[in-house]
Amino acid sequence: MRRKFPTKIEVPTNVPVMAIIRAVTKVYEIPLAAIYKRRIRMCVDARHTAIVILRNSEKSTEEVAELFDILRSSVVHAQSVVPNKYESDKFFAAKFDKVMAHITAKYGKKELTLSDAKKLALETDYAKEMSKHSYVDCCRIGDAGNFFLEGYKHALNEFKSI
Repeated sequence: MRRKFPTKIEVPTNVPVMAIIRAVTKVYEIPLAAIYKRRIRMCVDARHTAIVILRNSEKSTEEVAELFDILRSSVVHAQSVVPNKYESDKFFAAKFDKVMAHITAKYGKKELTLSDAKKLALETDYAKEMSKHSYVDCCRIGDAGNFFLEGYKHALNEFKSI
């Protein structure tokens, strides 16, 4: 079962650049200076995550390239690599989602509505797996929703404490 990279990443407009970088380094458990290191897989993944989030926060390619002291083509490369890595690597996807959850929890104004929660619950791996079976009933979809909301509440509480 393949994860799908979000087509539209909504980054709140009031997020400072350094807050995004700090969120990424916190989730990836690397020092702030390490995000600028080359050829270390964890640091490259963290930098690519930060690049994609910054580009979706309306920062230009040039601004992001200057921030990380890299070429503009490296920014474009990161934007093409991240969706593929997100869809094929569940650990990378989990970290990317955790960074986005942290940023949204701390700076976002959007509340999770019941209908949004239901849509997101139906996108979970559990709900997708259950939908393949003929014995799926409301309880299975309810379980998926419950799992999703419990995870959302936990992530929200964890990141508000940062």
